[in-house]
Amino acid sequence: VEDTRRRALRHEFGNGERTAWLLDAFASARLLAPDRDETTREPTDEVPHEALLRDWPRLQGWLVEDRDDLRIMRTIGTATTAWIANGRDDGELARGGRLATITELAERRPELCNNDETEWVTASTKAAEAELAAQAAAAARDRKQNRRLRQLLTVAAVLIVFAVIAATTAIILRNQAIDSEQAALASEQAAVASEEAALASAEAAVASEQQARVAEENAVIE
Repeated sequence: VEDTRRRALRHEFGNGERTAWLLDAFASARLLAPDRDETTREPTDEVPHEALLRDWPRLQGWLVEDRDDLRIMRTIGTATTAWIANGRDDGELARGGRLATITELAERRPELCNNDETEWVTASTKAAEAELAAQAAAAARDRKQNRRLRQLLTVAAVLIVFAVIAATTAIILRNQAIDSEQAALASEQAAVASEEAALASAEAAVASEQQARVAEENAVIE
């Protein structure tokens, strides 16, 4: 795929004095063509001829060497423009693997990013850190709630065991009381029966004695 030129806004290169001097030097050497954006009237710069991209070996070497970085820089520039256009909305920030790639380049070659792009990368990093902190806090809350739930379940299980033991003990004691009561009642009934038998025996003895006395009296009379 051949490299093609595009018109870039001057602020995309950064706002430093050294950057401005280099761009003016390239323009003086006719390696860049300065102009202004038709809509915003912002200063722009553009490679004046496609032939420079094809026939300048050193430039070709730089492009080949930095192709991956330039592709990432294009992503950063596009995302930064959208972020600013949308009022620095957090929805335009980088996340996940994309953020890791962008952060690696921004840290390795900070000179490639202008002020707006650096601000966008920083905002993306802070937002990601805030999300991770929120996730960690949520995980900590979940662990705390789970630990508390386990404690409550343990206490409930112990209370249930105690309740079962208490109920079982009450039933055993109640059954023992009933057995004791029934045994006492049976003993009392046996005592009553024994007394009744003794009384009947005594009554029979008295009756026999009376009969014997009556028989003696009759014998004397005769």
